[in-house]
Amino acid sequence: MKKLFPLFLVIIPFFFSAFQDNVDTDLDTAFNNSRKGVYWALSNVPENKLHLNHELISGNKLIAVVKLDIEINGIKVNSTGYSNSTEVSVKLYRSIDSLKNAGYLKNKRIKQPREE
Repeated sequence: MKKLFPLFLVIIPFFFSAFQDNVDTDLDTAFNNSRKGVYWALSNVPENKLHLNHELISGNKLIAVVKLDIEINGIKVNSTGYSNSTEVSVKLYRSIDSLKNAGYLKNKRIKQPREE
């Protein structure tokens, strides 16, 4: 038993290292899928709706769930990306002017909510 203990000390870090690599890969993939949702939302801002919900699906797998809300003088995008059992959420707030300057709202007139 005393001879096996040093062997366990050498093997255990490799086990945790492999597990961490798997988690990192899932997190990176989920984050990239969430970014795809953000880019999809910015490219598909509706002119006449104040809210938009959409699911991105690829290869029979749910890639991202995107929610876009048009606020006063700006938009809010909430995108949740998925990879296996991992999910990563990204919230993004942008003004209408910055979206026009970036070219996302070419020739679009965005319906604004009423101030109360």
